[in-house]
Amino acid sequence: MDYRDSAVIYKKELIEDGLGGYTEKEIEVKTIKCKVAPYTVKSIDSKGREISYSLNKLFTKEKILDDLDDDFKILYKDKKYKKVSIADYGKCYMVVMERDD
Repeated sequence: MDYRDSAVIYKKELIEDGLGGYTEKEIEVKTIKCKVAPYTVKSIDSKGREISYSLNKLFTKEKILDDLDDDFKILYKDKKYKKVSIADYGKCYMVVMERDD
């Protein structure tokens, strides 16, 4: 698999506001080389109708974060995505992501 595309990983960081509270800010963690493939998920709603929607899978060899359970966002081709799930296959990581509107 060729990893010609690139994506930017963002993570939320809490910054003290000086008044005892915090503000959230997204910071850029790193840029990774990756391959992204779309796929369609089909399910059936409560009325028995078939619903389909599109998700993307991102594959990379690079370690994304130290703790894979942390939430993060991905900027890929000027669109922001949020992590749905992540899997470590030893040789690569697979992140299932959906648009974050």
